[in-house]
Amino acid sequence: MRKELTTTINTIRENQCISGSELSALARYCGDRFWKALKAVANDLVKKYIFEPSGREAWIVVGKSRDYRVLSEIYCDCEDFYINVIVKRSADLCYHILSKILAGALGVFSEIRVDDMMYETLRAEWETLPEAQSTRKSRKGSIE
Repeated sequence: MRKELTTTINTIRENQCISGSELSALARYCGDRFWKALKAVANDLVKKYIFEPSGREAWIVVGKSRDYRVLSEIYCDCEDFYINVIVKRSADLCYHILSKILAGALGVFSEIRVDDMMYETLRAEWETLPEAQSTRKSRKGSIE
């Protein structure tokens, strides 16, 4: 992440709130992705799964067509991340990653504790992209 974004997120984490200046900075830096991320946080769409007893964590952001896994602050399995962050390099992050960052900084996310035996089942579910949705999106060129 760029320095301005990191500084803004650190301020939000310290204050446990988003001020007007931080709103402006995030909107300027992230554009529409910020507003989508803020909406996801406000609508309780950011989930932190904690597997027990291992303590393994998985962050999930509930999207329109499926759940998206966010690994740390460096990877998301959505099309926007792949196309605009990896391929085109036109963005530093997708709104799912920003949602996870904001939710973590504010401490506003659902924490779900499950047994380690559920990990493989949930992982397979998170990796499943509905075929019809994927094909439709690819043809239209839209990105969630």
